[in-house]
Amino acid sequence: MADEQENENQLKQRVDEFLVDARNEAIVQTASLYILARQALLAGIGLSMFGMEAVQTLLERAVERGEIAELDAQEMLQRMREEGLAQNSLAGSAASLTDRASVALADSTASILRILHVRS
Repeated sequence: MADEQENENQLKQRVDEFLVDARNEAIVQTASLYILARQALLAGIGLSMFGMEAVQTLLERAVERGEIAELDAQEMLQRMREEGLAQNSLAGSAASLTDRASVALADSTASILRILHVRS
């Protein structure tokens, strides 16, 4: 009888340890995914700004060489800035979406752990 109780306690302890390990791994993977998404978003914004600067330099050189009129270059830059602002607002909504997804995932993980009666 004592052996059965000891085996049951050991099994329960192993299951608890496994669930804690699974929870910790889920937390680490969630954090890694969030960091990856954030870095990708920031890299995209940085590339768009770098591209805008490169285009501005290219247009300035074209104006200096007389290939296009200065007014046309200013109009092109203004149009590109407006498109860039529209894309940045989309990027901002994507960032808030990743924040909401992170919160939802944390809530789901907490719910699962409560159902399994695992300490968080």
